[in-house]
Parts: sequence; structure tokens; C-alpha cells
Amino acid sequence: MARYVGTPKMQGIDQQYFLVELGEWLDRHQASYQRVIAEEFGNQAALFIAAFSGMTPGEFQRAEKTFERELPNGWDICLRLGKYSFTDPFAAYKDWLGSGSPRWLVVTRLGRPEMTHTVDRIESPEEPVFLSEYDAAWKPLTARDGQPIPLSSLTPAKIDCGFAPPKMNRAWDDLPLVLGAVQYASGLGMLVPCAMSFAVPAGVTGFSALVGISAEVRMCTMADVVFELRDQDGRVLYESWVITASDPPRRIEIGLPGVTTLTLAVGEGRNGRDCDHADWVNAAFLNRVPGEANARAAGATESP
Repeated sequence: MARYVGTPKMQGIDQQYFLVELGEWLDRHQASYQRVIAEEFGNQAALFIAAFSGMTPGEFQRAEKTFERELPNGWDICLRLGKYSFTDPFAAYKDWLGSGSPRWLVVTRLGRPEMTHTVDRIESPEEPVFLSEYDAAWKPLTARDGQPIPLSSLTPAKIDCGFAPPKMNRAWDDLPLVLGAVQYASGLGMLVPCAMSFAVPAGVTGFSALVGISAEVRMCTMADVVFELRDQDGRVLYESWVITASDPPRRIEIGLPGVTTLTLAVGEGRNGRDCDHADWVNAAFLNRVPGEANARAAGATESP
């Protein structure tokens, strides 16, 4: 079975059983959708999905197929099989918008993409899998803030991470950014202890982010992190209480009057740094459009 998958984590009989189950679950839903977008589930997931999602041998032969050969063992990676596309759901969202927002089903691990609503959920031995649908009514968290500037689009002025470097738009261990069973495209992933400093662009009035512990360590009782925001003089603008893996994500919003450099820092809670994978989701400088209220005065607000 190890030859059917592209990552060591997925090598084993549990992965084979899971792909069979996934195909059966898709068979219950796929007829209602024009396309099914699935993130990577090993390089041969397409064969299991074709076999167990109701596709007949004749349909398999006639289906449109797109492959690319990348792996050293010579396996072809299937990118398209009929109505199934094996790709990044965030990239496919742009295609969905350009197609007039038809009904597309999305299959992801750990959490549903933020621009979708849940259709079904599969509990597997390793991690949950979400079946969701692109939502035409979805708006970004910072939509009310004019044109936010994602921190992941900027070059940090300084990085001080004692154990491992941070990741842009991914969790620290290169998995998707997932908080509260929702998967996000933009943000920063850190492993405690870590701090990143950014020069505040001209015209910026505030900062906002959703913070919490990465979903991949949700079962680790040792995970606990403190989040901080500091200015150029080291003054603490915001400090969370100890956040654990069982806590919901917290929304932070803070005004930045007089702040020229903003530092995002994460530190240990009570249990050392084991499992302390900290995410700053949708971390962005705010630039509200003229006529709207300025960012909240210095001091932070937060909500679950």
C-alpha cells in the first residue's frame, strides 16, 4: 500500500481503508455537483475515488484525464479525472467564481475552506475530512476594512524564532492553516518561541487577526501558547491569556496610532513548548476607506 501514497504519514492500511470510505461518501453526494474539488490525499487517491464513488469502468475510460509525472517512483499524479479535480481548493475558488458560481463540492482534511459551508464530515482514524460547498455569500473577515494588507505579502523587518523559522500562508509544519475546523489561505504559522516584526505601511490604521493553536495538534494536551503584539519600543499592545488546543480561535483587532513597527510574538504557556504550533490567520494591516471610523483606539478588542 505504501506505493499508493506520496507521503510517509499516509503509508499504511488505515489510508487504504480511508480512501475506500471517502469514495463511498462521495458517491452519496457527487451527483448533485458539477465538479468535485479534492485536495491531495496521496498520489493515487483518484483510483480509489473512481472505484468507490460510483464511476463505472466505461465512465472511467471515457472521462477527461490530466496527469503529471513527478514522483521518483514513477507514479503519475492525477490532477483531473472527469468531474474530479485534485488541486488546492483556494486556487479552484477563483475558477469557481469565473464559472458563474455553480455547485461544486470541496473535499479537505482538518477543516473546511473559509469560503465554503459544510455539507458533511467524515471522522477518520488520523484526522477529520470535510465535504463542503463554495458559498456565494462568503465575505472575507476584513472585507469591511477597505483594502487590508496581508502580513504574509510583506517582507518582515526582523525574525527572531529560536527553534524553527515561521511559515507564510501555512502552519509551521507546512500543513494548511486551520483554526476551529476552518481552513484559511492567508496567515503566519509559528512554533514557540517566535517573533516577527513588520514595518507599518503608510496610511495603516490598525491590525487584525484570528489566532489560535493549529488544528493538527488539537489532540495534544501539552499545547498552550501566549500571543503578543508589541510596538517599536517593545511596549505590549496586546497579550492573550494562555490559549490551549481546546480553546476556540480568538479575533484580535487593535488600533496602531503612532506605531511604526509591529511585532507578532508567541511564547510558551504553562507546559513548555511541546505542540505549541501557533497560527495568526488573516493577519493584516487595516486601511479603512475614507469616511469610515478610524481603527479602534490603542488597546485591543477580541472575540471568540
